[in-house]
Amino acid sequence: RSINHREGSHGVPGIFVKYDLNPIKIEVREERQPFWQFLVRMCGIVGGVFAVSGMLHDFCGCVIDIICCRY
Repeated sequence: RSINHREGSHGVPGIFVKYDLNPIKIEVREERQPFWQFLVRMCGIVGGVFAVSGMLHDFCGCVIDIICCRY
């Protein structure tokens, strides 16, 4: 709309965009996973923890060897 202060039309000039957020729908569902799938995921997590801790141990040992001039 045009703004004309002499005729009583006041406002801030600019381009305004309004979003309608009502059409966005979030659906939350709970699905029960089988027990074997839980065990497989748990084994993956435990194996990943062992692998990462082994890599960190080797890396720290290598750094200590470099610092202490053992090479």
